[in-house]
This record gives sequence, structure tokens and C-alpha cells, in this order.
Amino acid sequence: MVTGIDPLVREKATAIFTGMTFLRAIGARLVDVAPGIAVLETEHRADLCQHQGATHPGILSGLADAACGLAAITMQSTDRDLVAVEMKINFVSGCAPGQLLRATGAVSRAGRTLTVCTAHLHAVTADKEEILIALAMATMLSRPAHQEPDRG
Repeated sequence: MVTGIDPLVREKATAIFTGMTFLRAIGARLVDVAPGIAVLETEHRADLCQHQGATHPGILSGLADAACGLAAITMQSTDRDLVAVEMKINFVSGCAPGQLLRATGAVSRAGRTLTVCTAHLHAVTADKEEILIALAMATMLSRPAHQEPDRG
């Protein structure tokens, strides 16, 4: 992992990742977190595919959202939390069985209220070639930590 991040912020990002049961269900791992950056990985598995054998867009969208959110949380004070308010994703290629899926989230602009992020999702081949399979842009809303979600 890259150094240069406040240990409390790293701990918070790790705790958030650990609490995301969806990510555990798909076998995702948090492999790096640094100021404004988060990298997640999971294996391409048959149970994560749509009917044509490609990774389901919902899986890719979930990885993109998590990578953006974790990257964004590294730019917030520890008394703040984030929630996604917008995300757009383009799927540009498929992922073959046995390939690694890597989602890299990066903060484009961190504001006091809104943080804009991008996520690049790559299939990583056995010979370490990275193939872009999706590109996402997300906007995260900062709010006080432990605030109940708006259900209205």
C-alpha cells in the first residue's frame, strides 16, 4: 500500500470496506488506499456473469461505486461520511474467465459538500496486461458521520 495517508483515514476506509457486505459477497479485496485513491480487486467468476459470460454490469457498477466512495472518503475529515448522489458508467469491453477485475477510484475534485470521482475498471490478464472494461464518474455528497440515510 502507498504511504502518506493519515492512519485514522486509512482505518476508516478499511472499516467502511469491511462493512460492505456486497463486496464480501463478490470476493472483493481492498488492495490499496491513498489520499484520493482506492483500488479494489476481485476474480472474474461464473456466478458474477450475465447470460453471455461477461461480468454483470451490476457487479461492475458496484465495484465502481465502492472504489469512488473509498477514494473520496480519504479526502474527508474523520467526522464526515459520504453517500453517492450520481453515477454514470460506460461499459467498453468484456472480461474473460480467469481474469482479475481491478477497480481504481480517484478523486477528480474534493469539495466541502460534493466530491467528484472517476473509476477505471480493468480486466488483468495472466501476463499482467490491463484491458479497460468500464469507466465511471460519480458524485459523492459529504454529510456528518452516523447520520441516518434520507428515506423520503
